[in-house]
This record gives sequence, structure tokens and C-alpha cells, in this order.
Amino acid sequence: EAALWFHATADDIDTTLVVVRPDGEVLCNDDYDGHNPAIGIMDAAPGDYAVWVGVYSGGRGEPALLSVGREEPALDQGPPVVDNPFAGRTIESAAQAFEILTEAFQLSEVMTFERLEQTGPEGLTLHGVVLRDTSGTEAPVEIGRVRLSDLDLAGLAANGAPERFSLAFEEIAYASLAEGARLNDLPMPTLENPPPLSLEVSLLPIGGDMTRREMRLGLNLDEHVAVGIRAQMLWPEGAGAMGPDAVYDFKGEAIEIELHDMGFLRAVLREVALESGEAVEQVVAEGLGDLAGFFAPMEPGSSRTQLFDMVSARLKDLDRSGVMRIHVQAMAPMDIEALFGALAGDDIDPSLVDVEIRYRPDP
Repeated sequence: EAALWFHATADDIDTTLVVVRPDGEVLCNDDYDGHNPAIGIMDAAPGDYAVWVGVYSGGRGEPALLSVGREEPALDQGPPVVDNPFAGRTIESAAQAFEILTEAFQLSEVMTFERLEQTGPEGLTLHGVVLRDTSGTEAPVEIGRVRLSDLDLAGLAANGAPERFSLAFEEIAYASLAEGARLNDLPMPTLENPPPLSLEVSLLPIGGDMTRREMRLGLNLDEHVAVGIRAQMLWPEGAGAMGPDAVYDFKGEAIEIELHDMGFLRAVLREVALESGEAVEQVVAEGLGDLAGFFAPMEPGSSRTQLFDMVSARLKDLDRSGVMRIHVQAMAPMDIEALFGALAGDDIDPSLVDVEIRYRPDP
């Protein structure tokens, strides 16, 4: 038979797969089956096939299993689907929905709070929230308030998740959060007398039109860093809250990322330098070298070059704060994956998108 399938699997890493056919054609795949890649060749010719299994994030992971055969690999069905705890119920308030969710997923084991305040049928505020690691390896994270508003109650019963909502976490204790992040090798530096952190995420219709929605993510640490991410999309009918299949039908209109660094990046790099025993300047130079390799080839004026120049300008003077901004505007709604590609430096026909990438130092 002419069919030939390559399938790489690993338990806890996101694997990638490259196969080079005897004629030199290169075939690549990432997430054919969850995080596991597979490549099928329907007209496989005799000869030698070169196969490379890698890790999406780079570096090395645990050993992977490579399977080669004539049959298409059976897809892993993944973890069992959790029944919608809201199905068949009439949800009259956000407080009722929270009570159902707490019972269904035993949230009381990982989260406690001092008081629940109802703020209308579609909202609530939890005061004095504490998140706990049941294993006891990480310190509890204290959050002053969790605010929920604009909750789509009808969508909960229909989809198990809301089609619109706004959620804010206020006065998050930075120290305990940073300690947990460092245990997981995430770059959150130790700050002297850090202010509380705030985080906001929302999915809301634009002008009340449910066929157009805006997703927002905002993070703020006063006088250290502020991050804002915004994506404006056409929402296909029947997509529900965020169906895994419907995401491929989304059409993007605009994406914007803005990072106002007021010294946080400097603190991160200094901590990295301290751990590695290198000078900050050396860490910056190595980081820019890796970035240049990632974006290569960089043609003059290309999106890749603009991204590299923006980051280079920011790292040139770490003692001066400034704003890095990326804005991608589609001339007409286009595939959301293609629009996101512009953020990664993919050069797209300028007649299809308007891309603005710049760094502006603070006065």
C-alpha cells in the first residue's frame, strides 16, 4: 500500500514532527492529535525517510514514542468530557451559577472567601478570596476581590460556558504569586514592597451586537508593568462560548497588544542574570541573538524586522520606561489564525492588513 503514517506521542510535552521524503520534500506537523503530531503520506515512495521529533517550546523533554505504519493513528479522545452542571436548569443569578459550579467542581477545596455580594442578576463580588494548592507545595494566594459582571446566564445552560462575561481579580498578593511562579520556572522577580496585582478578562459584544465581540485581557502592577491585549472578531452563529471547532470559523478584525514596562523587565533580567552568573548586558545580548535567529530571515521593513527592532529599542535602555505596541488591523475580516500570524512576525500582504509595530519611550 502507498499510505504511510508517522505518529509521535508523549505524556506531558507538546511534541512536533518533521518528515523528509526520499525526494527531499519536507513535511511538518504540530497538533494533529491534541499535543501529539502525525503526518500521513498517501503516495509514499520507496526510499529513506528522515524523521525528527522535537518539543514545541524548544529544548528537550521526556522520551517520545514514534509509531510508523500503514493505518491512520486513532485519535486520543482526551480526558473524559465533564457534563454541563447547568444543563436543564433555569439560572436566575450569577450567585446561583457560582453555587452550582462550586458544588460540581468542589471549588471549596481550593478556594475560600469571606463574603459574597450580589451585584444584580448577572454579577457578584467575592471578598477576601484565598486560593490554596491542595498539594501544599505552594503558598496560598490572597485576592482582595473577584468581580463578575455581564454574565450570560442563558448560555450557561445551553453551552456550559457564557457567551459574554467580564471578570476582574483585584488586589492579588504579588509576593505569594511570584513565589509560586518561580517554583514553576516562570519569570516573576522579587520586588521590594510590591503593590497588589490586578487582572481583568472579558468577552463582550461590540455595541450590543453578538455577531461581533471583543476579547480583552489586562494586567496591571502599579509603577512596574501594565499589559493590555485586545482582539476584535466576528463571532459565527452557533459557536457558543468558545467551541474548539468554531474557533477556525472566526474572522478577525483587529488585534492589539500594548506593554507599558516601567522597570519590571529590568527586574526580570537582573534576576535571570543573578541566577546564571552573567551580566545583564550579556543576558540581553544572548536574548537578542536568540530572537534574531527565531525571526530570521529579516528583510528590511518586514514585520519580523519591526518586531526585532522594537524589542531591541526597549532593551537598549532598561532604566527608562516605555511602551511597546503592536496593532494589526484587517482591511476586511480574515481568518483569525492568519491575523494572529502577523503578531508573530509573519509577513502578510499589506493590502490585507495594516500592521503598526513601535516602541515609544516615556518622557
